[in-house]
This record gives sequence, C-alpha cells and structure tokens, in this order.
Amino acid sequence: MLFSLNVFGQQKKTVPMTVQPQKTEVQVLEETVLQLQAENQNMQKQLESMEKEIEICREDVRHKESTINDNQGHWLTILSIVIGAIVMILGVGVPLFLNNRNEKYIEKLLSDAKQEAISAKEQAEKAEKALNSIQPQVESVKEQVVSATEQAEQAKQAVADIGELRTHVDAIEKKINEDAIEVEKASKEVLANRLFTQAYSEKDSSKAIALYTKAIELKPDFAAAYNNRGILLSDLKEFKEAMSDYNKVMELDPNDADAYVNRGILKSSMGDNEEAVIDYDKAIELSPNDYAAYNNRACSFLLLGKLDKAFEDVNIALSKNKNDSYSYDTRGQILMAMGENEQALEDFNHALSINNLLYEAYVNRGKCYRILAETEEDPTKKSDYIAKAEADEKKAESLKKD
Repeated sequence: MLFSLNVFGQQKKTVPMTVQPQKTEVQVLEETVLQLQAENQNMQKQLESMEKEIEICREDVRHKESTINDNQGHWLTILSIVIGAIVMILGVGVPLFLNNRNEKYIEKLLSDAKQEAISAKEQAEKAEKALNSIQPQVESVKEQVVSATEQAEQAKQAVADIGELRTHVDAIEKKINEDAIEVEKASKEVLANRLFTQAYSEKDSSKAIALYTKAIELKPDFAAAYNNRGILLSDLKEFKEAMSDYNKVMELDPNDADAYVNRGILKSSMGDNEEAVIDYDKAIELSPNDYAAYNNRACSFLLLGKLDKAFEDVNIALSKNKNDSYSYDTRGQILMAMGENEQALEDFNHALSINNLLYEAYVNRGKCYRILAETEEDPTKKSDYIAKAEADEKKAESLKKD
C-alpha cells in the first residue's frame, strides 16, 4: 500500500513573560513636563499678582495727582472769592493793618497748598521709582515663563520622540521574538524530518514506531508520521492505536485520500467491509484517479459477495494503472470466486510477471492450482497442477519468513 511522505509545518504558542511594573523614561519625562507646567502656572499667577499691584500703584498716583489738582483749584477759587469780597466790601479804604493781615493769611494758604503739591509729587515719584524697580522683576518672570514654556514644549517633543523610538524598539523586539520562535520551530522540524527518514528506513517495526513517535512529539501536526505509524500498528494487529493515528491524519488534513484508503484497509482487516467501502468512496471522491482505492474497494466488495461491483472496480483500477500487480491479483481472486479459474490463473501469472516477490499472488495462484487439480481428470495434468501448487506454497512460505 502506498502512503504520503509530505511534511507539514506547525504554529508554536508562546506565553508572554510577566515582569514587575517600573517607571519608564517616558513616564519620568511626563512627570517632568507636568512639574514644569505646574511651575509655569505658579509663575503666571505671580506675574498676574505683580501686574495687579503695579496697576494699584498707578491708580494711587493718578488719584493723588487728581486730588492735588482739585485742591489747587479749590484754593485758587477760594482766594479769588476772598480777594473779590475784600475789594468789594472794604474797598480801597480798608485799614492797612487788615491788608497786611489778609495777605499773610493768603500767603499761608498758598504755602500750605504748595507744600501739599510737593508732598504729592514726591509720593508720585516714589511710586514711579517703585514701579521702575518692579519692572525688571516682571520682565525676569516673563522670561522665566517663556523659558519654562519652551522647556515644556521641548520635553513634550522628547516624550514624542521617545514614544516613537519605543515603538520602533517594540517592533524590533517583536521581530526578534518571532524569529526566535521560527528558528526553534525550524530546528524541531528538521529533527522531526530526520527521525521520520530514519523510521521509514527502519526494518524493525517496533523501532520504526518509536522513531515516528519521537518525530510526532517534536512536530505534533506531522500527518505523514501519524499515517506511517498507523500502517505499522495495523500490521502488528494493534488496530485501536492504528485507527487513532488514521483519525488524527484526517483531523489534520481532511482531504488526505491516502488516509481514507489506509483506514479502509484497517476496517476491512477488522471485518467491517461495509465501513471500509465508505472510506474507499471518500478516497475516490477526493482522488478519482487513485487506482489503489478502486482495487481495495473491489477487495471489500469481493468479501461482501458483491462480485459484479468488485469486478467493475478492479477493471477501473487496471485502466488507471496497467502495471499494478496487486490489481491483477485481486481480479484473479474475483475470477476464482466466479468460477473462472483458467482466466484467474492468467491474472496471477501476469501479477507475478510484474512483481515476482508478491506473496499474495503465490498464495492465490497455489489455491487456483489446487482447484484446477481437483477438477482435472487427466492424471498427468492433475499431478502437474499439484506440483505447481506445492511450489507456489513453498515460495509463499519463504517470502513470508523474509
């Protein structure tokens, strides 16, 4: 029976590794940015407070100047009224001592007003000086605010750059991990293929099964290894284990026609030819040119006593491969079941001309010679048939031991 040696790949699952959380450079920079922004806001508040104080000072100065101007106007008005009243009431004939007295009073009023104006002017100058002294501090705060803003923007840009770099690093790490997984997978696949080759060449079935098992352990989806191990297990009559392997092949590759053929052979060996025919039907559906599937289905039909269907299938098999010794042997058996022993003998001879080591053909031809001998009346021919039957039985026995 033929079987596939195709090698299939596998996907290995990886478990992510867990680590304790730590602050990254990005988190540190983000905290720095937040701190700079907080300091920037505090400086902005200080600047606003100082500007409010300056505005209050300016308002006080303006108020003082307005008060001085109002007082000067007020006193000048009073003086004008007083002087006019004196001139109108007293006239030029007022006594001289009153004039001197009034002049002194007026001079005092003017002196007081002038002194108050000087004092207000001095306060205004002090306020201006205070304003001038504060102005550099205000400018310095403004410069600090601008500098802090620039630092914050630079920090944000650094965070963005580091984030982009982190993305590239993550991509590289991912690629390295993927490559490592692929390398490990390739290494296991190479070793599994090597074990498969050793198993295929191994003559000892038990050792071959052990090698196929190791190959499957390294490569759990190795369909060809399951298939070949199933064949060996079936030959050793370990039908349950063989069935499990064939089922696994179909699970991995539902379109593997060879697996259905092999499972059909196994079911036939277990005496379940009806189920075997179902597997052969599926194999033929998947691979219409598979002559082995037709030949094996013919064998099951023969065992079920459906000789017409068996004969039809074996002829299809031979039409697809005229040099298949197994199909000639099968047709010989069908012809024997039909009572066509002479034609059966021709098919057995043809099978052995193609493959002179075909054990089954020697066994079946020996049986055919025995049947011919039983019906032969000529003693010479009868003796010849018996001799040929014994020779075939002896040859079959020697091939079985090998």
